[in-house]
Amino acid sequence: HTSHNNNYIQETKEQYIQKTKEESNRLFYVAITRAKEKLYIYSTCEESQYFTESINLVNKKKKVIKYVRKSTSKVNTEIQKKDINIGNLKNLPYYFNKKSDKTIEKKIIPPSKAMTNQNDVKSPLDETQEDQYYLSGLCTHKLLEKIPSLEAKYQEEECLNYLSQDFLSLSKNNINNIINEVMNVIQNPNYKFLFTESSLSELPFTYRHKKLIFNGKIDRVVLTKNEVLIFDYKTNKNVPKFVSNADLSYLRQMSIYYHAISEIYKLKKIKCFFLWTKVPSIMEISENILLSTWKSFLNEQRVTNTTN
Repeated sequence: HTSHNNNYIQETKEQYIQKTKEESNRLFYVAITRAKEKLYIYSTCEESQYFTESINLVNKKKKVIKYVRKSTSKVNTEIQKKDINIGNLKNLPYYFNKKSDKTIEKKIIPPSKAMTNQNDVKSPLDETQEDQYYLSGLCTHKLLEKIPSLEAKYQEEECLNYLSQDFLSLSKNNINNIINEVMNVIQNPNYKFLFTESSLSELPFTYRHKKLIFNGKIDRVVLTKNEVLIFDYKTNKNVPKFVSNADLSYLRQMSIYYHAISEIYKLKKIKCFFLWTKVPSIMEISENILLSTWKSFLNEQRVTNTTN
């Protein structure tokens, strides 16, 4: 039986590898046939038979092919020219001859930890509250991501199914509180626009500003004809009366979202909001606060880098 199982595992593995390779080949062929005038291929690998056949097939269709391969050898750094009519390297796109600056140190920052010391981020909650609310906050976020896409008659039942899982170890009281909190948001007629087909949940993004790189997910993004509305769920029990009283880490987080999404939707107005789930209520963050928060954050980063 062991021998039979090993053979089966090996065959399954080989089939998977073969399918993956075939899919890569198909994607490669689609990519090289998109070029209208010129095709530049940069490679550090020896070409396979499929690679050669694909290039030849494109050439038969009278596509102009320019294939340049850079050697990875530390000794031989000379650029090797292959194929015909490669011409002067000045004819290549500017980025081909542009050298990457490996001396630049990039700093990757999760937006929720955009403080001076990423390893010592101040929580808006004290330790007792943090222990009490952290898990329920995670559950609330997850349910607000998944439940709105279900039919209304199943939503509360699915909330209960999710929260009743043994690994969560939630009390009945906590489960009921979370369900009420989530349903009060989803079923509120004023918030229906948050959960339409024009909205996106848990939107991942990467944003680079000079040496800083931000990776994160936005709880909810609503796209309209002229605007992009960014919502961040906050499950705090105590809701600030004014935006200016919100925790600085929250404001920095939103200022990063604002600038990241502004890079994507340059022709649309970007608006940012906190959605306080315990109330529930929506609090808009003015553009002035977002910009001033972003400016102070960048200044702090400069001071930190200078000190280090």
